[in-house]
Amino acid sequence: MSYIGSKPANKPVVASDLDPVIITGQTALTDSPATTDELIISDAGTLKRIDFADLGATPAFSAKVASNLTSQSFNATILVPHATETFDTDGAFTNTASNYRFTVPSGKAGKYFITFNAGVKTESGAGLRTFGFFIRKDGTNVRSFYVQGGSDYTDNNADVKRCVTGVLDLAESEYIDTTVYCYGGSGSLTILADSFFEGFRIAGA
Repeated sequence: MSYIGSKPANKPVVASDLDPVIITGQTALTDSPATTDELIISDAGTLKRIDFADLGATPAFSAKVASNLTSQSFNATILVPHATETFDTDGAFTNTASNYRFTVPSGKAGKYFITFNAGVKTESGAGLRTFGFFIRKDGTNVRSFYVQGGSDYTDNNADVKRCVTGVLDLAESEYIDTTVYCYGGSGSLTILADSFFEGFRIAGA
């Protein structure tokens, strides 16, 4: 520890006596911490630096469907086009025409809370329908919600809205996206505007 000047006998050490390179808490932070600001923690008794970003719930993203998407196919997997980003802290969400996904950035593996809130409605056709709403990891369904067909869903323009959530263990470069599926009957489907897909990191790997 660096002491400024000569320490008088029996004088307690206060923050103003220490060299500024020593962490004293003497200077108040006047703005929100930047992601690269560092904190000191004790790791089993050894002091170590950690970036503030590693303590926050980032990466985080939110994207939605901007307008109703009509004439979607029955009996086919439909990738939900969340083309409008609300926020994307790490630039890890892609909203291109065939690739609406969040990809885990380098160094950000961990446990993520993910939610997919979807709305669909039938446009035409007949017969009982069953609707499936899915969160996928690297193309494989990992969370799902089914609405079994019934009389409420045989009529045209019957809205069906469901939310799928989960905590997923994600490694670097793994991606997640969302799909819907309408089983049975015939006709076409509309994906409703404001269906949304969002998530954030809640813990490290």
